[in-house]
Amino acid sequence: MKKREIKVAAYGGLAVLTAGVAFGGSDPAPTTVDLETVGASFRVLSEGTIGRGDVTLDSVEFDDGRRWNKFIHASKITEFDTQGSLPGGVKITTGPDTTGNAGPSSLEGMDGDSSSISDADHDLFADRILAAYKDDNLNHFFDTNSKAGSFSYVVEFEKEVRDNDSGPDNVGEILWFERGGNGSNSWIVFEAVDELGRVVGNTVLVSPQHDAHTEPRAYGATLRDDLSYKSYQAMTAVAVDVSSLGVSSFKRLRVRSAMNGYDGFSTSMMQSGQDVNADFKLMVIQTYDISMPAWALGD
Repeated sequence: MKKREIKVAAYGGLAVLTAGVAFGGSDPAPTTVDLETVGASFRVLSEGTIGRGDVTLDSVEFDDGRRWNKFIHASKITEFDTQGSLPGGVKITTGPDTTGNAGPSSLEGMDGDSSSISDADHDLFADRILAAYKDDNLNHFFDTNSKAGSFSYVVEFEKEVRDNDSGPDNVGEILWFERGGNGSNSWIVFEAVDELGRVVGNTVLVSPQHDAHTEPRAYGATLRDDLSYKSYQAMTAVAVDVSSLGVSSFKRLRVRSAMNGYDGFSTSMMQSGQDVNADFKLMVIQTYDISMPAWALGD
């Protein structure tokens, strides 16, 4: 893995988040791809009190100087499932003063009965994941708080996600923003899937090694079990090149927990007591049908 100096700048009310881009080769499925990092800067607009207000992604700039500011949002969440010890540990977190329709919610009790997690809970909660992923606000995100359980769901996007280059390059179209990353916790797996949910390409394991803290930092909220605001943590950022998945484009992306003994992951990679599951926002860059070249835009 390349080691890079993390550089940070600020433009008035804009905080520039500098982090890593992850990309890999095109090994055949089901090989887990080892990712390598190159430089990128994520520019955000922050409004309101730290951790409580909006943190909106404005643009992403890569080492080649090109800046991208058009994003593709989720249109559907399917196949949402959880396994193991997750009661009280899966929620949608939002800052209490954020705008938009992604209000906080917990998995259990979505059907009106908080004593267990039902199929109805999963179906209803999928709509809450979608609400959090339909905007550019990094303070709306999927939140897991479990050391034993696992989750999986498929994100279907409103339009095709396309690689800007057919091979590995320094533009990462898949954007992963993690609250409280940059340690040995918070691992995640990405897989492009077809309309039947079959993997088409590689399994990509994204680890905490690939993200970087930002300074000045963007912050995401933390909530108590009753969904009231508790505090905040810094958001870290990673961008993954589409070619890492072994495809040149996709419409559906499976997002799931890393499983011990699979995907190149072992719990021995983590410090004792840490959560394997991530707390994250998922976005993707649109690389086509852009009226004005994104990299030609000025500040």
